[in-house]
Amino acid sequence: DNLVTQMTVDEKIGQMTQINLNVVLKGEIFHNTEPFEIDPIKLDEAIDIYHVGSFLDSPGHAIESDHWVSLISKIQDKASSTRVAIPVVYAIDAIHGANYISGSVLFPHPIGQAATWNPNLIYKLSRQTSNELLHAGINWNFAPVADVGRQPLWSSFPETFGEDVLLSSTLN
Repeated sequence: DNLVTQMTVDEKIGQMTQINLNVVLKGEIFHNTEPFEIDPIKLDEAIDIYHVGSFLDSPGHAIESDHWVSLISKIQDKASSTRVAIPVVYAIDAIHGANYISGSVLFPHPIGQAATWNPNLIYKLSRQTSNELLHAGINWNFAPVADVGRQPLWSSFPETFGEDVLLSSTLN
């Protein structure tokens, strides 16, 4: 409460803002140059001017775990140097394994996992993904998808555990 009362309206709005990593990388958005590196000017703008509180996604393909740590550390270092020093939350889609981390284990989509009807197996898969993400410095995964899949035409249907309410609630 004390920290929130000290924050400006712009800082509060910024904390609720999430942007794609590509916005602060060197090069043009979605045409970044490899090796992927943080552009300090773009990062300064995102953190100092817009007070961005959350970043997500990847530069477009898998990169090494230690490179993830380097990228996220630069973002965190910048956030910690601000007046309010609130750490940035970093998120990624790792619905079926840490597919944006080179060498990580990929698993079937949740709809395929659900077909096993094996909560213990799915727990082990989830723990493996979690460990790989944490090793790369990523602390938020957009998984599991808690929605019950009712409409197979929904583009994210394979990211659900299907339409069975009991199974879906057990696996989530």
